[in-house]
Amino acid sequence: MIFKSDVENYLNMTKKSGSVGLMKMIIYFFFFFFTPNGIFRLSSFFYRMNIQILAQILSYINQILFGLEISPKVKIGPGFFMPHCRATVIGAKEIGDNVTIYQNVTIGAKYLDFDYNSSTRPTIGNNVIIGTGATVLGGVKIGEGARIGPHALVMTDIEPNTKFVLTQNSNSSSLCDLAQTKPEILNFKDICDARGALVAIEAIKVIPFEIKRIYYIFNTKTAVRRGFHAHRNLKQVAIAIHGSCKFLIDSGAEQSHYELNSPVQGLLIEGLLWREMYEFTDDCVLLVLANQYFDENDYIRNYDEFKKMCGSKV
Repeated sequence: MIFKSDVENYLNMTKKSGSVGLMKMIIYFFFFFFTPNGIFRLSSFFYRMNIQILAQILSYINQILFGLEISPKVKIGPGFFMPHCRATVIGAKEIGDNVTIYQNVTIGAKYLDFDYNSSTRPTIGNNVIIGTGATVLGGVKIGEGARIGPHALVMTDIEPNTKFVLTQNSNSSSLCDLAQTKPEILNFKDICDARGALVAIEAIKVIPFEIKRIYYIFNTKTAVRRGFHAHRNLKQVAIAIHGSCKFLIDSGAEQSHYELNSPVQGLLIEGLLWREMYEFTDDCVLLVLANQYFDENDYIRNYDEFKKMCGSKV
């Protein structure tokens, strides 16, 4: 039974031992994050047996109870695992063995396809991992062992054993076009009179994104360097509202330096860019505006990993 192989793969991943018999399969069927998997396997079984009404009913149960929309028409190999499945849509042509898919993933056709034309739908190879929020569209092939990163958009074929895909579409020549986005100095309008000066910051109008998070850095010693990370998707504007500091921005192909020393200027940083801050003055207060809430999964903290993601050698 194919559901047995799903449980066995999970036990291997979690380094748990023991054989998988009927009783253990029943227990795991009702084990919360395995229940959607088990319901899909039953739905797929009834579809293959041409009992389509039962297949469709089970598919609806998955949608209602678990927020998982997965067609019984999808061929999925043994060892399938979904640690979380909320807001996930799976409408692939075929999914191979030992594939792991996280939450908020969409896999399907580029356009409306009520007839479920297999040529318009993705084929996922064996041992593929698809990260949170990723989207895979069209008749593409994801090679064996590929790793699709969080929030990736994939609309062209991915070679086997590609270790990390950030963003790829039909117009891109690189696995991380975001690395080519250059920082930009933003100049803010200040209103000055005898009372002093004022700068108004507004989302979209002044800052080119919705602001979801604000933080500030202060009391940093001059000899201290901060940062040492990149972001997969985050957009930020850094403003030295008092004092000054410098930024090193590394695109994976070149490095550039910026000095922030005025409250009427901000540094816009977006895309896959390594950043370090240094030479803080004692009175520096660095304000940062961000378009996302804090998400540790959005950080790349290892420089070698960053370079591999950019396909570069600095």
